This record gives sequence, C-alpha cells and structure tokens, in this order.
Amino acid sequence: MAGVSEATQPCPDVAPKRVAAGEGVHDCLSVPPRLAPVPPPVLCEQPRGCLPVVAPLAGCAAVPTSFPPTELCEHIRGCLPVVAPPARSAVPSVELHEHNRGCLPDGAPLARSAASSGPSCSRSPKVLLLCSGPDFRQVSLSNLLQQAGFGVQSYDVVNGPDGDVTDDAVWDRILVQLSAAEYAGVFASPPCSTFSKLRKIPGGPPILRSATGPHRYGLAKISIKQKEMVRMHNLIAVRCATALTMVSLAGGVFVYETPALEEGEVSMLRLDEYGSLMALPDVRHMVGIQCSFSSLSSKPTSWVTRGVTFDDMPLV
Repeated sequence: MAGVSEATQPCPDVAPKRVAAGEGVHDCLSVPPRLAPVPPPVLCEQPRGCLPVVAPLAGCAAVPTSFPPTELCEHIRGCLPVVAPPARSAVPSVELHEHNRGCLPDGAPLARSAASSGPSCSRSPKVLLLCSGPDFRQVSLSNLLQQAGFGVQSYDVVNGPDGDVTDDAVWDRILVQLSAAEYAGVFASPPCSTFSKLRKIPGGPPILRSATGPHRYGLAKISIKQKEMVRMHNLIAVRCATALTMVSLAGGVFVYETPALEEGEVSMLRLDEYGSLMALPDVRHMVGIQCSFSSLSSKPTSWVTRGVTFDDMPLV
C-alpha cells in the first residue's frame, strides 16, 4: 500500500513535462510498473491539472498499470475535455434545399422536423410587390397581404434604395428569386407618368411618346432630362413585365395595373413586352373603374391578371 500512498501525493513542483500518447503516467506519479489496482477516482483526480495533455490518450495497452486497456480508456474518458464532432444532417443537402426553398428568409438555418416524411413548408405563399407604393401606410398592399397571411417582399424606391428596381444589384436578386420559383404571385404597378393621356391637354406637360412605332419607347426630339425620365420608366416597365412573365410561366398568379388602354392613346400596354405578356395562356385584360374604391374620379384602369378573378370589379 506504500505505492498507493505515494501515488496520491501532489505532483512535484517542476516544469510540466510533455507526455506522448501511450507513455503512461509514471513520470509524474512515480507509480511502480506493478502497482496494485487503484480506485478510479484516485487515478482520475491525480492527473487532473498535473499533466499537460498535448495529445489524445491512445494506445492504452502501453500504460503500465493493472487496468485492462479498454477499462482504462473508459475511465479516463470524461476526465479530459472532449470536443464532439459537428453533427451531420440525415437529410440530403439537395432535399434540404428543395424543402426550404421559399420557406426560410436569407441567412436562416436549414432545419427539418425528424418526424417529417417528405418535403413540406409551413410558411405562407410569398408575394412579390413591384412599385406598389409606401409600405408604412396602414392600408398599403404590403400590410393588407401580410394581415391576410401572405409572405410579402416589396420593392419600391419610395421605401428606400433597397427597393429601387432600376438598381442592377437589386434586380439581379429579384431575378434569382423568380428563377428559383420563390414567389407564388406578383403584383406590379410601374410608374406611368410618361405614358399619361394628360400630356395631350393644351398647356399640360409635353408629350414624350407615340402610340405606335419605335417612338412608343420615347420621342427623339425631347430634352436630355426628359429622355432620362423616359429611359428610367422604360427600364422599370420592362423589368415588371419580365417578372410577370416569369411567374406566369412558372404557374403562378399575377396582377398588373395601369391607366386604361384606349384606342389611339399612348399606353404602357402597347410596349412589345406587354403584348407578349397578354398573349400568354390564361392571361386576362379588363378595364374597371375605381370610384367605388373611394377614388375621386372613375379613373378607368386596365387590369391584366392571371389566376386572379376580378369578376366583381365595376366595369366602365
């Protein structure tokens, strides 16, 4: 038992000695090679803070004690800090991607219930709003859709630079989302002031477009400032048409609003991109009035839709 008493004494006050894996502990503990079995707590407590562990304890068979190698390894396990390897999901990465597509916001961790037997999504359908006005209004389309349980992503420059669809960085992100079928529907109401019929009124703002031919995209003999405004409105109009076309081809729904299309008048709907949009299957065009929605005038409006019924809309 003298050996046991010696083994329980504190370590000598010497510089820590690097111990290679499998060399045992007798340099520090002065334990004889044929030491009788020591109760596990004594052996475990003695090395704690005594030996600088610089390598995983392995090769237990080389330790000169009477503990069987397996038993010694199991004994030491728990005396030293253990860093567990990162857990791996049992769900294939492709399946996780499909499961979470459109269900999680950017940057959210991928997660899935272990009880799930297949891809599912607990999130509501997501709607893309383009040029729908300020979101802070209580009756904004964004707030109304969210109150109805829809997910909403709104882009309008009045809400800040992140909503500017003329910014290529913003638009590229929208294209990626549309290509991934993240949106179940799109609403678009691009600015129409350069298409306005009011420009024909004497004394009013100048005409900037024609109703036919290449000048639908802007007259040649207008000022540089006017050309820039026309160019920006063309860009927004075409990008909105692209978004509507993409969601339509993906089987989604959309609503587009602009002043009523009238014979011989300038209209955004006369642009080639909107002619192609209205030629797609299941796309409908109707003209309704807005005085029944608290408008100060009848304000005839063209509604181009897919998968959305406007049968109760008051007609002209």
